[in-house]
Amino acid sequence: MSWLNITLHLILLESVLGQTNLTSYVKLPPLYNFHTYEDGLSSPSPSTYCMVFANIKPDNRSEVWQSIENFSEDTHHRFRHDYLVFGLSVAKCKELLLNTTTKILPNEVIKTKVPSTYQEVIDYYTRIYGYNVYDQNLNNFLDTCVNHEFQRNYNLTLTTFVEYCNDPKKIEPKANIEIVAFALLALLIVLNALSSAYDYNLKYYNDLENPQRGHRDTEKCDSLETQILTSFSVGRNFNKLLAKSTGGDASELDFTYFFRFFTIFFVIWGHTLMVITAFPLENPVFIENHLYRPETIIFQNGSTLIQIFFVLTAFLLKLKFDKLKPITTITTYTECFLVYLKVFFQRYFRILPSLALLLLFNSSLLKNFGDGPFWRHMVEGERTFCTKYWWKNVFMINNFMMEDSCAHQTWYLATDSQLFELYVIVLIITSKYPFTKKSIYALLGSLAFIVPGVLTYIYRLDASTYLRPEYYRYLYFQNADTLQITYNPFYCNLGGYLVGIICAEIYTKSVRYRDLTTSLAKYRTVQKIQIPFIISVLSVGFGLLFTGLFVVNRNSKDGSIWVALYAACYRNIWAIFSGFVLMSMLSKFGGLAYDISNCGIFRLLGRLTFQMYLWHVPILRILFGSHRHPIYLNQFYVFCQIILAIILSISFAFVLTIFVEYPIGNVINIFFKRAFNVNKLHAENKQFNEMNRYTT
Repeated sequence: MSWLNITLHLILLESVLGQTNLTSYVKLPPLYNFHTYEDGLSSPSPSTYCMVFANIKPDNRSEVWQSIENFSEDTHHRFRHDYLVFGLSVAKCKELLLNTTTKILPNEVIKTKVPSTYQEVIDYYTRIYGYNVYDQNLNNFLDTCVNHEFQRNYNLTLTTFVEYCNDPKKIEPKANIEIVAFALLALLIVLNALSSAYDYNLKYYNDLENPQRGHRDTEKCDSLETQILTSFSVGRNFNKLLAKSTGGDASELDFTYFFRFFTIFFVIWGHTLMVITAFPLENPVFIENHLYRPETIIFQNGSTLIQIFFVLTAFLLKLKFDKLKPITTITTYTECFLVYLKVFFQRYFRILPSLALLLLFNSSLLKNFGDGPFWRHMVEGERTFCTKYWWKNVFMINNFMMEDSCAHQTWYLATDSQLFELYVIVLIITSKYPFTKKSIYALLGSLAFIVPGVLTYIYRLDASTYLRPEYYRYLYFQNADTLQITYNPFYCNLGGYLVGIICAEIYTKSVRYRDLTTSLAKYRTVQKIQIPFIISVLSVGFGLLFTGLFVVNRNSKDGSIWVALYAACYRNIWAIFSGFVLMSMLSKFGGLAYDISNCGIFRLLGRLTFQMYLWHVPILRILFGSHRHPIYLNQFYVFCQIILAIILSISFAFVLTIFVEYPIGNVINIFFKRAFNVNKLHAENKQFNEMNRYTT
C-alpha cells in the first residue's frame, strides 16, 4: 500500500509541477496569428489571403527566445513555440507597411540553417501544393509583412514559407475526377430509385395475389433475377438494417454490436482530440496543461482499444469457419486454395466499394464542402494524396506506407485484412492437419509478445503511440517511428486475432466452459455478485489504461528493457482482457451490463460502425476546416465537438449503409453464391453473414 501511495503522490506532483507558469507563457509569441478573413473579402477589391508557416531564428541574447527554447524542450507536453503560423491578408499587409516607419531587419534565409523538422514540414507542404510557385515578390512581401510587427514586439526575426494563397478572383475549373464522382453519385441515386420502384411494384402485385403472405416470406422465395433487381431497394435495405438477429447463435451474439459501437465511440473521441491539436488555437496552453493531468492517459493509452475489433473479427471468423466446415482432413490442396480465394475475395470486395467511395470523395468532392482561411490546410493533403497514392489504400498496404498516404484511419483496414489473410491460412492448415493446432497457436502466441517487444528495444521506441502536441500538428504523423514500426504492422498485432480464435474454440468445443456456464446461470440475477463483478471488470480495464503513466513520459531514445517489456505485454494483455469480457458476455454473466449490451439501439449502431469508421475523419476535417478564426478551447467545447462528430458520423453512416454498402454487398453475395455454388451453406449460416461482414 505504501508503494501505491508513493506512486500516486509522484503522479500528482508531476501534474502540479507541469502546470504552465502563465506569467511567463503570455510573454511568448502566439502560435497562431491571423488577419480577419472577412475583411479582405468585404473590401471593394477582394484581397488574396495566404497561410504562412514561420520559424523563429535563434537569438541567445533574447530573453524571449530563451523562454521559447525552455518551453519547447518538453516535447511530451508542449508545442514547438518556435514554429508559428500566420494568416495574412495581402490588403492588410499593404496597409500596415504603407503606414510604418519601422526599419525591418533583412531576413538572410539562405545563410541560416533551418531546423530539420521545420524543413520536414516545408517539404511536406511542397509535396501537397507542388513547388512554391507563388511570385517571389509576393513571398518577399509576405515575409516583410510578418516580420514587421514580430521584430517590433519581440526583437526576433522569422524565416517564412508560404503554404498556400487563396485568391478570391481565381475560379478553379472542375477536374475530370469531379465529373466522375458526380456521375457515380447520380448512378447510385438512379439505381436506388429504380430498384425501390421495382420492389414496391413487386410487393404490390404479390399482395394482390397472396394477401396472406408476408413480405419476408416473399423475399425468401425471390428468383435470382428478382434478388439482383431488388439489391438496391431502399425499403429492403432499411428493413435489413433494423432487422432483429434470427437464429440461436446470432441472437446470442447481439451484445457484440455494443462493443463495436463502444470502440468506435472512443476512436472518434481520440481522433477528435488529434485533429484539435492540428487546428489553429487561441489557447494552445489548454492542450499543454491537460497533457500533464494523469487522467489524460485514458486517451493517451487508449489506442489499444482497437484490439477489441481484432478479437471480435477473429471470434466471428472462427465461428463461421467451424459452422461451414469448408476444410476437412481429406480436402485436397486445390480445394484448400479455392476456399482461401473465396473467403479472401468475398471479404475484400465487400470492403472495397465503400473504401473506393471514400477515396473518390476525398480526391474530388471534399474540397467543395467548405471554405475559409484554414480550409485548404485541412483538406488539401487528402485531395492530393488520395489522387496520387490511392493504390496504397486499395491494395491494403498503407499501414506500411503511411508517408504521403491519405485517409490515415484506414491503416486499420490494411492491418486487419493482412491479419485476416494470415489467420484464414492458419484455420485451413489446422483444419486439414488438426495435430498442428496447439503448436501453431503456441508459436503465434509467442510471436505476439516477442515481436513488438524486440522491435521496441532495438529501435528505442515508445511503448505505444502517444498523442503529443507536435505529433499531428501539421496533419501528418511526425516522429512516428513507433506508429510505423510496432503499432501499424500486422505482425505486431497477432495477439488480438489469436485471442478471438481461442475464445471461439472455447465457446464451441469446451465441455468445461459449458459446465461453468451452467453452474453460473443461477447467479445471473444475484445483484450481490453481479455488481461487484461489473465493478471489478471496469477497475481492471481502467487500471490497464492507467499503467501507461509509468512509461508515457520516458525518453524512448535512451532505450529501456522495461519499456520494451511493457510494449510486449500491454496490447496482448488488453486483448486477453477483451477475450475474458467476451466469454463473460457469452455466458450471459454481467447483470445490468449484459442487458444494456443487448439493447436494440446498439444493434443498429453496431451495424453502422464500418461506415462510421471510414467517414468520421472527413467529417472532422469539414467541422474544423470551416472555422474562420482560431478557436478558444475549453472542456465544454471539446465535449460538444466529440458528440457532434459522433452524431454526424452516425447520420452519414446510416445513409451510406442503406444506399451504398448494403446494395453493393447484396450484389457481391449473389455473385459469390453462384460462382462458388454455396447456396446450401449460405442458407444454413445466413445469420452469421451480417455479424461477420467487416472488421468493424
